[in-house]
Parts: sequence; C-alpha cells; structure tokens
Amino acid sequence: QGNISLRSLHDQPYDPNNEQLQQATQSSPMLVVNGKATQFNADAASSRRSIVAVDKQGRLLLIVSPSVAFSLGELEDLLVSSDLSIDRALNLDGGASTALYVNSGSQQVAIDSVAKLPLVIIVRTK
Repeated sequence: QGNISLRSLHDQPYDPNNEQLQQATQSSPMLVVNGKATQFNADAASSRRSIVAVDKQGRLLLIVSPSVAFSLGELEDLLVSSDLSIDRALNLDGGASTALYVNSGSQQVAIDSVAKLPLVIIVRTK
C-alpha cells in the first residue's frame, strides 16, 4: 500500500489478529520515540551504526555512520539534536555490517560493509 510504520513493540505490540503485514523486520533498541531520546541505558561500545528513522513529515530515513563510531547513547542524542526532525529512530545491526547503497538516477552513494551482509533492506519506488 506504500505505507511504512516504525514503532516500538513495547509501546505498540504486534497483533496478528488485527494486522496483516506483507513485510516486516525488527531490531533493537529504539533510539528516538516521539522526537525524544529513549535514554537507552546499556551504553554499548562505540561502533559504526545503521539506523532507520521516520521524520515528522513521515519520510523514511536510512542513516549510516560509515567511519565515525558512536555509542548508542551518543547516537540518540545526536539524532534528537540534528536538523532532521526525527520522530522515531531504530538502531539496526551496525558494526562491521554497516553499509548503504543508494541509486536515485543521477545521485549514487556507496558505503561498503566490512563483513558480508546476511540480510539487506531494499526500498524501491513503485
């Protein structure tokens, strides 16, 4: 249907009786909910990061830190203080598997992973 949703399953659990999903993925932790840092306490070591987010206009954002390493606490503070108007953000696996490839006609971006990727997320226009 062209709709995306990014949510905390803690706040809004999946209900298979009332929701029919065509595709889904899950990860942890949520870094930003309702425009505020979640104050994730288990401060993981600094690493390359992969993030999926939705801004306040409902646009999907795929964010990577290819060479700069952040702890999860540093990252959520950075996301909230940025000019990206992020409403929700979810940490993906990151680390050696952080990668991004964008091909939007005249603009291309390629950030290679250090390790082979066991799973990828593909976003295509209809």
